[in-house]
Amino acid sequence: MSYPITWNTYRDPDPGVEDVKILNDITSGITDAMLLYNDLSLAEIVFDEFFMPYARRNWIYGTVVKNGGKIPVDCEALTRAFIGTWFWVDKLRKRRYPQIRTFIRPKEPQLQNIITSSKYKLFAPNPTYGNVHHPAGNLTGKCFFSNHTFCQIGAYYFDPTFSGLFINKEEIVDRHFEGSSIGNTLNGSPVFISTDREFIYIRRKVECGPFGSSYVEIKSQEALACDGKMPYLKKEEQLTPDIVAKL
Repeated sequence: MSYPITWNTYRDPDPGVEDVKILNDITSGITDAMLLYNDLSLAEIVFDEFFMPYARRNWIYGTVVKNGGKIPVDCEALTRAFIGTWFWVDKLRKRRYPQIRTFIRPKEPQLQNIITSSKYKLFAPNPTYGNVHHPAGNLTGKCFFSNHTFCQIGAYYFDPTFSGLFINKEEIVDRHFEGSSIGNTLNGSPVFISTDREFIYIRRKVECGPFGSSYVEIKSQEALACDGKMPYLKKEEQLTPDIVAKL
């Protein structure tokens, strides 16, 4: 996976030459008046009006490199790029207004084992719209993430993967799933279950748009009612008796 901005803001005081070019391109429209805004207002403007438009023009979300000329990025690369942009904006501000001493340092929280809500689409929409399928085959608009990274500045959560600014850390979450699989199908694909036990997710080892694999979402009670032998799944994808016993 590519990191379009490689500046390690936690270690290096200044970015490299290539990073400076990108950062200057992102922030070129920021005015002196904007630099006088308080940190949270400034961060919101930088995210919505400068960073995300640049990201859409130049990068594309993907864990599979099919980028059509754009740089493929994942949630961590996007988050690091926004964090680098925020540090760069602070440098610009202090260069123009050295009397300003405030700066809310960004954090890099994570959400683990989540299914995202279908309300939120990837920042560079793809015809696949996620990697979670209905049993009938069409996509739900949800994403299956074992780990999802975003940025926190003060009380705001900036999630460039979904072009969102949120107050609730779990705004994008539809539900959580248990980190360990409850077993494998007949063809060896892992099966995960949501923490509320309402749904199971069967992994398919096939590419799904920008994702390296996809998941079939099935109601647990539906699988239980037919003893794991669901007519819309291939024979090798049927649930084994030990999985059915865990539903």
